[in-house]
Amino acid sequence: MVVIATPLNTHDVIAKKCMDAGLHVLCEKLMARTISRCKGMIQYAKDKGLLLNIGHQRHYSTLYAQALEVLEAGVLGDIKHIRAQWYRNNSWPYDPKAFDANKFDQRYGIPAYVDSWWKEVLKVDSEALTPEKLKELAFGDPTQYGFKDVAELVRWRCFDKTGGGLMAELGSHQLDASSIILGHVRPLAVQGIGGKFFYGRPTRQDDASKGNDRESDDCVFVNFEFPGPKHPKAGKGGTDPDDIVVVSFTSLNTNESEGYGEWVLGSHGTMYLDKESDVFLWKEKDKSKKGDTGGRETKITVTSTDGKKPTMESASTWGAGAASAPSTKKSDNSPIWDSAVRGYRTEMEHFAYCIRMWQAKGGKVSYETESEGGHTKLKYADILPRCHGEVAMADAILALTANMAMAKKERIVFEDAWFDSTSPEVPETRHGKAKTA
Repeated sequence: MVVIATPLNTHDVIAKKCMDAGLHVLCEKLMARTISRCKGMIQYAKDKGLLLNIGHQRHYSTLYAQALEVLEAGVLGDIKHIRAQWYRNNSWPYDPKAFDANKFDQRYGIPAYVDSWWKEVLKVDSEALTPEKLKELAFGDPTQYGFKDVAELVRWRCFDKTGGGLMAELGSHQLDASSIILGHVRPLAVQGIGGKFFYGRPTRQDDASKGNDRESDDCVFVNFEFPGPKHPKAGKGGTDPDDIVVVSFTSLNTNESEGYGEWVLGSHGTMYLDKESDVFLWKEKDKSKKGDTGGRETKITVTSTDGKKPTMESASTWGAGAASAPSTKKSDNSPIWDSAVRGYRTEMEHFAYCIRMWQAKGGKVSYETESEGGHTKLKYADILPRCHGEVAMADAILALTANMAMAKKERIVFEDAWFDSTSPEVPETRHGKAKTA
């Protein structure tokens, strides 16, 4: 098997070449630069009989699994809003003294701000990867898979052709989490505002400077409409078209006070999933009971007695009730992301397990489906990755269509055919390529 962790615009061509070599593929998210390319990757994996997994690690997080159990028990009541955010602060001035002219190539600019997406270009890279050499490495199609110069390669997240901006790189995680929370229902519509509200403007040090200029937005504010459980499109026999859950996603580059995570707001309580490491519950004030205060100052546990439905009661956060606290302690010398609740390690282990299981069955992977209870499901779902092609494509549709909605300043209604990997219909056909600016 192979792990692909390259710029977004190269995912599909590299994945196909790896599958041509008989390799199973675990590709970083976002799946591909366009939905057409996502569908091409899915069909290629099916034709080759190989596994295709996309790295949305929350599918393997015990934190999200336990949180989902609480949510499915109805503890929060009627969920009407999920507020997700990924805030960072890349607005601090870069110290020009840190620029080593012997190490970095000044032709490609000195950063105006400390920003991990707009990095210095090493001389050793610029010398080795000339425009001519990059053209040779563009898989025969420089317009799609190439880079005009080494700076575009190093700063690929900042350009429209090579990246998908904040929605693809950050928002896709939150949208994936929201999709898990809502039971993988498909969205109804999206609208939002995004722009270069900070980068590209004159810096404080030099009014003539363009700062860490880019094509991708530096701030995005997006609202998605999802079907609630009583909505006809929720697949539960509902008949109420007004049962809507609004999922909002915001990402900034100028403030990181709240970090990243998801707030799930229900009629009986609130759940906050913080940085993939902690979960907090707060009970709403019960106005039918005298003296019930609720609020964030009240710590909560989830309990269940005599087989009754779980409820929230005053205690410590998570506590020792039906939903016990998952450990977030890391092993000695392990990287910051490698805790007991985060999904990276488990994702890799499960992918290896799936490969072994298919090898035991003869090697060729089957994506055969079957009908159960009126629903179509994958026959071998237990030995396929949890974030296989169709699941990951849905996340890509959300992120890239949001970019289109912001670019066009319009509300876009999602079409069922977009989510069908066998259909040629894709959002870019009607709304244009998903631009990041």
